Amino acid sequence: MTATLAIIRREWAAYFRTPVGWAVLGLFLALQGLVFWMFVQFLARPDAPPGGVMEFFFGGTILYWIALALLVTVLPMRLLAEERRSGTIEPLLTAPVAPIEVVLGKWLGAFGFFAASWAPTLLYVVRMAQVSEVDWRVVGASYLGVFAVGAGYLAIGTMTSERSSVMPMPRARNGQARSKIAALKKTWRICSTASASRRSASRSSARTRPPAGTAPGKRPRPA
Repeated sequence: MTATLAIIRREWAAYFRTPVGWAVLGLFLALQGLVFWMFVQFLARPDAPPGGVMEFFFGGTILYWIALALLVTVLPMRLLAEERRSGTIEPLLTAPVAPIEVVLGKWLGAFGFFAASWAPTLLYVVRMAQVSEVDWRVVGASYLGVFAVGAGYLAIGTMTSERSSVMPMPRARNGQARSKIAALKKTWRICSTASASRRSASRSSARTRPPAGTAPGKRPRPA
């Protein structure tokens, strides 16, 4: 457990020591801020569809999956592939640390940065609570779902990083680039399919919902 905690702290600090980590964090928060502002402006219109801002923010559109894919495809790619490229994987594996502790520590370090990236978005919820009523149980469940989905995708990314790290050295750099592109495409397809299924279910629910003022089980009379 001590070795796992040390690896978690090492990976956590590595994201904040490199410009790439700050660039990913800044791009993610800028995208989330823009999306939140767009939903507030859109739902403030008189002809806006029913639904709340946070409902659209947490998976209501493809924009959520784009932001999620940005994190879960970039964060885990360096976990093991970078260790082998820089030559630090051998001292790590020869240390008195089990392989499961290495993998678990690196995955938890990436997940910690993922959770920290979502933490500033709580300010959006606080702002919504100041101007309207917010169901905190739904918000908590939404964040729990975000973390669960992110943890699963980060596990896939960690496995992809390990697979790319075992390539021969002459082709390692090109192979790692191809692996990152392939992982991005795969994650994009998964996210797009999930978002499309959610939108289809929402449209089906809206079509089967009776008009306002109509008693359940009765159809409105034709004009």
